[in-house]
Amino acid sequence: MTKHTIEAVFLRTRDGRLAAYVDDYCYLAVPEGEQWRIAGAWRLAKPAETWAPADFYSWQGFVESEDAFRAYVEDYAAHRRQLLTLARDPAICVSIRPGAGRTASRCTARV
Repeated sequence: MTKHTIEAVFLRTRDGRLAAYVDDYCYLAVPEGEQWRIAGAWRLAKPAETWAPADFYSWQGFVESEDAFRAYVEDYAAHRRQLLTLARDPAICVSIRPGAGRTASRCTARV
């Protein structure tokens, strides 16, 4: 297994929204009232500067400030780093869903 550094990367989209990514997971802070809703998505194909709320499909909850958004994302990055210390190997998991056909995704399995 190769060494892999997992860091949180923060940036602003072209329309000024605070965004972040950790490895292949993407986050966007979407203002809603006096809070920020945390939008999440996996492996967005677009450049991060062009991300918009419509590109995201998961809502992680609310935070009170941009600093709280940064702390949330940093916490996820720390979690991902901790996962690297576990004795797990990546595996391909295949599932068959009616109407969707056969799909494959990456998962982890204990050795």
